Parts: sequence; C-alpha cells; structure tokens
Amino acid sequence: MLFVCGIVGTGLLAVPVLAASACYGVGEACRWKTSLERKPAEAVRFYAAITVATLIGLSLNLMHIDPLKALFWAAILKWHRRCAPYGRHHGYGVEPEGDGKLVIPPYLKTMGWIATAVMFCACIGVIWTWK
Repeated sequence: MLFVCGIVGTGLLAVPVLAASACYGVGEACRWKTSLERKPAEAVRFYAAITVATLIGLSLNLMHIDPLKALFWAAILKWHRRCAPYGRHHGYGVEPEGDGKLVIPPYLKTMGWIATAVMFCACIGVIWTWK
C-alpha cells in the first residue's frame, strides 16, 4: 500500500512540475517575471500560465488521450518545426567577413548538415508512412 501511495503521489507531482518547467521557458521568452519564489501577485502571468498548463495536462487525462502517443506526436511536431531553422542556422558563423568572433570549422559544418539531412529524412519518412 505504501508503494502504491508513493507511485500515485509521484504521478500527481509530475503534472505541476512539468507544467512549471514549460512555463519557465514561455515566461522567459516573453520576458515575464518568472520565479516560484515570487508571490502570485508579483508574477501573475507566470502563475496563470502554470495553472493553464496544469489544467491542459489534467484535461488530456480526462479525454483518455494516451500519454505515450501524445509524447510521440509532440516529438514529431518538434522535428518538423526544427528542420528549416537548423538549415538556416548552419549559415551563421561560417563567414570570416562577419564580426570575426566565430568561424565554424568545416568538419563541424559538415556534421551539422548531415544531422539536418537525417532529421529531414526522418520527417519525410513519418509523412510517407502516415496511416
């Protein structure tokens, strides 16, 4: 019984912890006051985002959405979203005429393009085998 209580308690803690970690990223990107050390009145948007993220997480459970499938599709969407920026970012830091602070060695540039190509092929494979 103690083991069951521990597993259930850990699961209940996971939802707000994951929501808070996602909201830290959102809050910092939006330049909100983000800290659990602040009182809710000092960081209203941050705490509101945590509340909304927690409610979304709980609603996914009530809608009987398989968490592993949701995690899989979230990873697929992330792959698709990241392919184009990776290709664009490989152009940065390779021209010595720029600010001269960072010049990527050719072998790193090659590895970056190979990784981008592999990611792009994985995206195409997912779309191709979609059922």
